Amino acid sequence: MSQFMSKTQEAKFYIKQLLDDKKEHTTAEIKGYVRRKMENEQVSEGVLAGSIRDLIIQEPLYTSVKRGVYIKKDIDESKYLTNSIKDKLKQVSKEIETEIKNVDMMKINDNLYMEIKKSQETLEELEMIILRLNE
Repeated sequence: MSQFMSKTQEAKFYIKQLLDDKKEHTTAEIKGYVRRKMENEQVSEGVLAGSIRDLIIQEPLYTSVKRGVYIKKDIDESKYLTNSIKDKLKQVSKEIETEIKNVDMMKINDNLYMEIKKSQETLEELEMIILRLNE
């Protein structure tokens, strides 16, 4: 049994493996590499093209430097992770804040009021964490 849930997932794994050398690779090189690694399976052009596209969209460390040429960015990965976490925390913070603002305080019971109060306190703590990450 394969460790992968789909051919696309497996193809993305091998694309990352190839791009980990942080050198430029053409679409043809990537497809050839993936096909060699997945030699016992039929891998369609659609799976390969979709895997490359999904990787570039979903993972900012991987990018297209020009049409048909891909690379893994050579950046400080620990800083990347911190920025990624910080961005996600900011997004969650905004979403919570929006939800709280949308509550009609005149139409809620005491239990819901206490939940909102706790949410506001948690939001303040989250904002402090984000500030510390900026230091």
